[in-house]
Amino acid sequence: MPILRVIDLSAHERYGVKGPQAAKWLASHGVATPKNANAWVLNKGKTLVMRLGTSEFLIEDQTDGKTCEKLASDTKRVVGVYKVPHADASYLLAGSEVLNMLSELCSLDLGESALAENELVMTQLAGISATILRQRMDKETVYRVWCDGTYGVYMQHVLRNIAVELGGSVA
Repeated sequence: MPILRVIDLSAHERYGVKGPQAAKWLASHGVATPKNANAWVLNKGKTLVMRLGTSEFLIEDQTDGKTCEKLASDTKRVVGVYKVPHADASYLLAGSEVLNMLSELCSLDLGESALAENELVMTQLAGISATILRQRMDKETVYRVWCDGTYGVYMQHVLRNIAVELGGSVA
């Protein structure tokens, strides 16, 4: 197994919603949300739901997830619920050298003792605003990164260069 893997997940479907009634609206659509700000939950193993602050949510379908499509098909206007378009670049970082990579790109400590389970952090990564979380997938600790899609090519270039430098691979 490579000591560092960078996988581009930008093609995953995403949906954003914010406002004072956003959590209630998501619940009415069967979407469980984190209770705390800057936290995330995985719904039925198929949809990642991130609470960015107190009333903004980023929802991302994983393989076989259909929640974003379902939410987007609801075109009724609801007071206190505002849809937020998302065209983020998204990456999965894994391997034994992932923390070394992140330490080159971010001033925050993103290890297990600093980034608790089901928490996320909004910070700068390679000089770009990014959302980062740590999770377990197939018995491995991985990191997920999202940034504005217009910086996707730059971010991928930076991640690729560091991955290769550290003996890893990019997919």
